[in-house]
Parts: sequence; C-alpha cells; structure tokens
Amino acid sequence: KKKKKKFKYHKVEKMAGIAEYFETGLFERVNAASLSSVAEGSIVAVVGTLKDGMVIEASDGGSIRIIETDTITMPSSGIVEILGSVENSSAVKPIRVTSFGDNFDLKNYEGLLTVMKDPAVSHLYAPPKAMA
Repeated sequence: KKKKKKFKYHKVEKMAGIAEYFETGLFERVNAASLSSVAEGSIVAVVGTLKDGMVIEASDGGSIRIIETDTITMPSSGIVEILGSVENSSAVKPIRVTSFGDNFDLKNYEGLLTVMKDPAVSHLYAPPKAMA
C-alpha cells in the first residue's frame, strides 16, 4: 500500500493568525461598496483592475486604496486578486497578490458576490467560525 501524502499548506510566519486563512482558503470576498462593512484588521479578498498608483478598481467599479508594503511586489497592470487586511473603509494592506491577467470577467465575478451575499444562500459561503 502506498501512503497518501498530506497536502502541505502555505504558511505565513510573519503575521500571526494569517496562516489559517491560507490553510482554509476561507475569507470574505468584498467589493468597494462592501469593504466599509468589514471590521479593520479582518482578512478579505478583493478582485479588480490595477489603476495608476496604488489603487484597484474593484469589481463593482469603486476604488480601493492599496497600502504599500515592502514584502509585496505589485504587478504593473491587469486584473488581480488581493488578499489583505482591512486598514479602513477604503484601504487594504496586501498579504498576497495573484494576477488574473487581462481576460478575467469582472462582471461575472460581481454577480458571484451578489449571489454570495443573498441571505437565502449566504450561509453556504460563510467561513466555519461564522456558522458556529
């Protein structure tokens, strides 16, 4: 019998409490409008188009400021997902940035966010702590 290998999750050692988000992949997905309803320090994912400076045009067309860090290299353009901590109602400090290229459909993604927030099904998308 071959022993099955366990999947090893990416760990982030520098920021306490962040590793669990990478292990589970569960964090709130937000757009510019919903960012203001999330508590400062919470970990969120935002998808949008990089604009001049440290700004992302989120999937709903609103702007979110990106707090510059020494540990993250931002792509020069394109559509990205930023996993980061909420600094205030209009800014996120990135922990991880993933480039989605130029052909990602932001309109469909915004539709997904709308479905995820629908009270009839939102429990299906809630992190386990929120369901307890």
